[in-house]
Amino acid sequence: MHYGDSVKHTDPMVNNGHPMTVSSMDEEDNLALCRLEDDSEEWFDVNDLTVVADFDDSFI
Repeated sequence: MHYGDSVKHTDPMVNNGHPMTVSSMDEEDNLALCRLEDDSEEWFDVNDLTVVADFDDSFI
């Protein structure tokens, strides 16, 4: 899991079940800061998240 990846939470109530974008990771890569539908951000344990699409950084 990395910056820019699209992830879903294991709890379908989080973000109405929609994918979120990873904005940042903590130093130990245990927590991911994710942008929600309402443009707020929240930290989640990476064990509660599933990557649904990797960030395509090939253009960088």
